[in-house]
Amino acid sequence: MELLGLRDGDPQHGDARHAALVQAVTDGDGEAASRVLQAVLDATPAQLLGR
Repeated sequence: MELLGLRDGDPQHGDARHAALVQAVTDGDGEAASRVLQAVLDATPAQLLGR
């Protein structure tokens, strides 16, 4: 993320989603983990293209 500059405008970029994913996995909540991961995957192309 640092190499792509994704944290330049937001130093905590992705931290909340990562924490939510870890929590869902820790809780054994596969549905929540799936939702969080899908949201990350849906947002990634736009972030990489700077939108």
